[in-house]
Amino acid sequence: MELLENKSEVGGAVAESQVLSTISERKPQCVLLQTSDVKIRNDTKVTRARLLLDNGSMRSFVDKDIAYKLKLPVIRRESLSVFTFGNKSPIKKTFDVVKIELENREKPDFSVKIEALVTEQISGSDLPPSNLKAEIVQKYLEGFQLADSWSKGKVAVLFGTDYYHNIVLGGIRRLKGQLVATETIFGWCLIGRDSDVRDVSVSLNIIIEEDLISGLNKKFWELESLGIAENEFSDPSNDSVLQRFESEIEYQNSRYRVRLPWKSDKKYILSDNKKVAERRFERLRRRFVRNTELYKSYQAILHDYLQQKIIELVPNTCDTEQITFYLPHREVVRNDRSSSKFRVVFDASSHDVGEASLNVCLHIGSNLYPDIFDLLLRFRLYPIAFTADIKQAFLQIEVDEKDRDVSRFLFTDYPTDGSKSPQIYRFTRVLFGVNSPFMLAATIKHHLRKYQGIYPETSEFLNN
Repeated sequence: MELLENKSEVGGAVAESQVLSTISERKPQCVLLQTSDVKIRNDTKVTRARLLLDNGSMRSFVDKDIAYKLKLPVIRRESLSVFTFGNKSPIKKTFDVVKIELENREKPDFSVKIEALVTEQISGSDLPPSNLKAEIVQKYLEGFQLADSWSKGKVAVLFGTDYYHNIVLGGIRRLKGQLVATETIFGWCLIGRDSDVRDVSVSLNIIIEEDLISGLNKKFWELESLGIAENEFSDPSNDSVLQRFESEIEYQNSRYRVRLPWKSDKKYILSDNKKVAERRFERLRRRFVRNTELYKSYQAILHDYLQQKIIELVPNTCDTEQITFYLPHREVVRNDRSSSKFRVVFDASSHDVGEASLNVCLHIGSNLYPDIFDLLLRFRLYPIAFTADIKQAFLQIEVDEKDRDVSRFLFTDYPTDGSKSPQIYRFTRVLFGVNSPFMLAATIKHHLRKYQGIYPETSEFLNN
């Protein structure tokens, strides 16, 4: 049984979920799980794999080997806090999310497309072969397609409740003992146990578990090949995102102006998130009343942003047809730092239940930062190293007027008066926390190329 709790409304830069996995205890009878032998397709690439239906899991997973074999494109990344069996402390992991198509192995017209999280493995052991008597199948299901052959094999896909009812057709047949057959688009799945069959071998099913020795070895060799091996799951859309960015970037009033890298199929499904932002701001306002020092620190930062024109009040003449999104915000206090001890962070991953967040609607873009392997090598080539930092680097880049309304937020100069509506501000610059960090690196590289003809050596030096 796998229980997955999704916390979708609020969080840090990445929405977090919790996964709780358990293992079954040993039973004297052979227990059949809802499994299917299916075809997995990605365009022209097809492979056969074992699928486990699990309506105790809120998410679907696919084995990394299958994702690599079919070269499944990554559509986004998602962070989970994983609680494995017997452990109280979570392990934070980030998963690639891919799209796959699953087909009935004999009837390709019966298929379903799903999004699944890529994981190292789904089950800690192969499912054992079944000792199910052939006469039971012949008596109760003769003439029907069975979803699985129940031969020993690895589970490559875990099918959760996020898509479970897309494949269940509703037919149920109660067979001998506690054995039940359910009708799916992949055929009839058997689940339960036949009291006449005894088998001490029970499968171990865990969605996600702590790293095994094999996993640690794999990570070791990945580290050894750093700078040599290519990323297995590079997003093919990154090239077009970068090309569009280059075509839209402008230099106006001594500052670069950019557009946000919208996903074409996501931009117009974005809701305004205002109710979530209002709820969270009301909680923050009450904290301001209890802690005046917190409010003063908060107000000082936002007033400084206002003076620098990093933010602005939403004008009354603002185009009401523009897509809007309200960002919740909170403080981060780091007294151990010599600078930036108090920061205000904005949550672009926040969303209401059933709605998309701003980050989900934006491309992550290419990783344009220098490879860490190359940087480490340079420290061995020269006796002296120089480092530099751009102050408030993201905030030096201006956002086009058309995209500013998706960075709205609420604040008030009268925290003790709950009857007054908060003021609505919006960012005029690129916001740190938006799911597109490549915009900063892309702008810097664009600037270096712009002056390459005038300062070739400097441009090449800084670009590398």
